[in-house]
Amino acid sequence: MTDARPTLVLLLALLLCAAPASWAGEEPEAAEEEQERWELLLQPHVFVPLQLRGESVTSGVESDLEARAHEVWDHSDPSLGARVELWSPLGWGLVLDASLVRYRSEEGQGEAVSLGPQSGRLIETQARRVSLDFSGGYRLALELGEGVELELGALGGVAVVSYETELEAVFPPGSLVRLDESESAAELIVGMDLGLFFAEGQLGLLLRGDLGGFGIGSASELTWKAYAAFRWRPADRLSLELGYRALSVEYSRGSGANRYVFEGLAHGPSLAFNLHF
Repeated sequence: MTDARPTLVLLLALLLCAAPASWAGEEPEAAEEEQERWELLLQPHVFVPLQLRGESVTSGVESDLEARAHEVWDHSDPSLGARVELWSPLGWGLVLDASLVRYRSEEGQGEAVSLGPQSGRLIETQARRVSLDFSGGYRLALELGEGVELELGALGGVAVVSYETELEAVFPPGSLVRLDESESAAELIVGMDLGLFFAEGQLGLLLRGDLGGFGIGSASELTWKAYAAFRWRPADRLSLELGYRALSVEYSRGSGANRYVFEGLAHGPSLAFNLHF
């Protein structure tokens, strides 16, 4: 699996190049004009799990996925994502959300593993989940007072998800064996957004969550995501979000030697850059 750090550096460099143009934007428009225009949001974000915990079964071989805060930078790469939102003046909107979350662990290193009649020792387990969520919904904006606005949104759609796991083990007489397996699924998702904005939208608190899978067809038994953040909008075209993300997955297929399991919980801080149009 490739290292995400060069991609992260390139992403931050592009954002720094785009920031001056965003800062040069006009002051926030009047509330009446805001309500009459389409809104487009482009958001790249970085997610750094402080803890990974889960289980993987690849070709019938079981291993644990676990890494704590002090191990994250040694055993895991920052996870990347991007979100695009398009909202009409009537409150209807479309959302595209893409994310890559990596699980990497040396938990259980040296434990005995079996592959058919052979017995060996586990070295490392790597797993990743890539998802592309397509959803649509409605957002209601309520004025609570001068410069204070509450936004409530409901979304529903489909997520296309790919799971991949790679396990390394040593088998006598010292042979290194890599087991690599992947699965894909399409899942139904439902979610809700809540935003509370102050000072004419320059400051805000965000809450977002969704559920998916529900064991329908090839989907996971249950997948849930949660996000809470503080938003600062220093310019009309630019805002920054500092928050906390969590992702939980319960996915399993097959049985015996063909059993595949991807289960885990990852959570940690997140930084997002928003461009508003």
